[in-house]
Amino acid sequence: MKKWIRTLLGGFILLLLIAKWSPAQYYGEIEEKFDQLTLHTNPLFNYEIFNFPTPDSNSSRLDIFISVSNALLQFVKQEEGGYVAQFELNITIYEHKKEDVTLYQSFEQRIEEDSYQKTVSRGIRHYYFYSVSLKPRRYKMLLELVDLDTRKSLQWKSQIKLKTFRKANFNFSDIVFYQIDTTDVTPRITLLNVSPEFFQKTPYAHYPQLVTPSLVNQRKLYIIGCYFGIYHEVFVTVPLDSLLLTYEIINSSNRVVYKREIRKKVIERLVVGEFKINKIAFAPGEHLLRITVSGHGKPCRIQKEFFFSPVLTVQNIDDYVDLAIRPLRYVANSKEYRQMLEASEKDKKVLLEAFWAKRDPTPQTPENELREEFYRRVNFANHHFFNPFSNRQGWETDRGRIFIIYGPPDDVERPPVKKRQPLYEIWTYQREDFVRRVIFVFKPEWGEFQLVTME
Repeated sequence: MKKWIRTLLGGFILLLLIAKWSPAQYYGEIEEKFDQLTLHTNPLFNYEIFNFPTPDSNSSRLDIFISVSNALLQFVKQEEGGYVAQFELNITIYEHKKEDVTLYQSFEQRIEEDSYQKTVSRGIRHYYFYSVSLKPRRYKMLLELVDLDTRKSLQWKSQIKLKTFRKANFNFSDIVFYQIDTTDVTPRITLLNVSPEFFQKTPYAHYPQLVTPSLVNQRKLYIIGCYFGIYHEVFVTVPLDSLLLTYEIINSSNRVVYKREIRKKVIERLVVGEFKINKIAFAPGEHLLRITVSGHGKPCRIQKEFFFSPVLTVQNIDDYVDLAIRPLRYVANSKEYRQMLEASEKDKKVLLEAFWAKRDPTPQTPENELREEFYRRVNFANHHFFNPFSNRQGWETDRGRIFIIYGPPDDVERPPVKKRQPLYEIWTYQREDFVRRVIFVFKPEWGEFQLVTME
């Protein structure tokens, strides 16, 4: 154990060695592995339900946005080459109490892939959109995926409450959170029952990267990144030409960290509310989005909880200097680390820049490969190892610490759980100068894995 700890002093050497490999490909492989093992993110089948007003006073619009991972599908190898998966997506909506079928729709789908690796990839996802107008009331919904070759099926059930948008002066739709994808890679969306013209009028046409709740806490969204936006609608029942929308983001200390006011025109009794945050300067952690509409009588309000974790880049480190410094406790000496923590905001930036300048392996180039690799690891840890129970950032966990110091393991294994035995995870590092196994045990009371031994 002591020998392993002493190798921390050479952590930056390991970082540099790994940075000279092919990080994009290597990270892709290890990310796929961690995605397969994750406890609470990136499900193989996911769906989001949104409720919007309609021009018809007797109906309410239900939008269903579905994503299916290749890893869930059964692919069959074709004689002429390639692989094909064929399945049905069935949507059944029942009356809440009577169990009468209000709606049933079935859609056959076919997916083709040119390699086996793609057929088992958790990251390759297919998106489907369905929309229907129903009477405002409670329903039960059954989503079913049926493999057409094996006839095996999987089912997901949900309770739905469609609102009437005529009760108050201002009536809010659901809030759609979306991630702004800076890579310009837009997923292809299959329209199950609507026309392209209808779809273009929805928020999903332009912002398909929906932010989805963590499975362990359906009330809270987990936003990873520095660019996101929200979309909603307000149905107005009183005669108005315009109204005022106020957007506030409130942190866990009940302090407003972001505020924006927008005056919007009322067009055919409807107001479309939307705003984007392209640069976020508030700290990571729990937040509350609060939207207030005013313009006639008592203001109306809606709110939504979310957890924010920024992705650190060279361009935004100055905006998150504290977050950029704190993970350095794993690799910096105590004197340097303490100086950065205790410095003024201005001096922190200077000290952080000097810290990385001293460790730049190629000072003659604009890039600092060591710094980029370090924050790549921090971002990876935050994405895969965050604890939604305690809201601990991924880098703060035991798995995050080991990942940041030693990089991606060469192998990750989670043996099947046996009766009366805890869930555990084994990481294997195979380097030229050492081979190590790191063992973590899942602690339910903590909601995360704890380091128990290094061999």
